[in-house]
Amino acid sequence: MYRKFSQFLLLIFLFGCGDDNIKSTEVISINDAFFFQKDTYLFTLVSCDSEENILDFRKSDDGKTFLHIGKEDKSRILQQNCSTTSYSINQITKNDLLDKSDIYLDISTCTKNMDADDEEDFKIYLNFIDLNNISVFSAISDLQDDKYIWVNIWPSKSERLNSLDKLIKSPNARAVSDSLKKYGICNSPDLINFTSETAQL
Repeated sequence: MYRKFSQFLLLIFLFGCGDDNIKSTEVISINDAFFFQKDTYLFTLVSCDSEENILDFRKSDDGKTFLHIGKEDKSRILQQNCSTTSYSINQITKNDLLDKSDIYLDISTCTKNMDADDEEDFKIYLNFIDLNNISVFSAISDLQDDKYIWVNIWPSKSERLNSLDKLIKSPNARAVSDSLKKYGICNSPDLINFTSETAQL
């Protein structure tokens, strides 16, 4: 059901072996006004053993995974042969793609560096997105012990791949990588496509 790619954070982690002498030609401006939007949503993901239909949830291409992101609590959804996970997630980007029917989700389990500073460690990542006009909704869940969930919502799979390519080619890739590694390390993501043709909204 899911296809594994190198996850955003895992991919840029590889730049730790890069050349420290690469000169940067792209200026990253750290702007406090751009930082944390502080909007919180309830994120509910239902995974089933077979094709199902759940009202008011987005539906994956294979009909076995369902997603709801919003202000309404859907965590009590009980469906036979399905498992439900639910998180409170905090938006960290300006882009709001939640009203789109067609979305491409990547979701990762991460371990936080407990000495990390949320605001400082995310600024370079957020400004990279802003300066390069990258269309992504990013959010992180509340901490449970030292674990959190990182959620990225893209308009499409191709948009995600193009954005990763843009990151790889950026002279500031190392700076983005280092800032995110300071906050935490994430596993490879689960990637799921939700389309308007299969969504039950």
